[in-house]
Amino acid sequence: MFFPPVLLFASFLQLTAPVQAAAPTLTHLFNGTLFLEPVAELVPGPFGGRSLITFNGGTLLHPINGKVIANLIPGLGGELGVLGSNNVFYPDARAALQWVDDSTYGYLEMHGSGKFDIKATTYARFETNSPSRVALNGLFTILRLDLSSFSPATFDIYSVVSHLHFSVLDLLHNTQTKDDIIDN
Repeated sequence: MFFPPVLLFASFLQLTAPVQAAAPTLTHLFNGTLFLEPVAELVPGPFGGRSLITFNGGTLLHPINGKVIANLIPGLGGELGVLGSNNVFYPDARAALQWVDDSTYGYLEMHGSGKFDIKATTYARFETNSPSRVALNGLFTILRLDLSSFSPATFDIYSVVSHLHFSVLDLLHNTQTKDDIIDN
């Protein structure tokens, strides 16, 4: 079968036309507090001042009803980020937590950038074997940290989701629909 070159070219253009993907949305998963204790002043290094901050506990809260979801374990984890000469802070933090509903443990790792002593935004990665929170393991999350009062610092954690992935939130908060999460 013979296809005229114009038809072949038109087919190629149709196959290579840009496809508009739906923009992801941020869905509020948790908010919380973090108690911080500086171990030392900023330590000079080749990339800037290195922070040495211990996490002395805190909580993860349900964003709608305020119920405690997990407790951050005091003394396990901390901040080792760098404050660059351009006054941009590059967080490098880890925290251990214990889920309230099943007493299993979890791990939270954060990397990002922001202004020191004000606000920082980080990528946050969860790791847990909790049956009720296992959906967090593959979720892309962002943590927004407010350091304006230093300790306790407050934070919010958001998932970056497409319109097709709200079922992960159902698993996390034991609800049936996306509307249940927003309305409760």
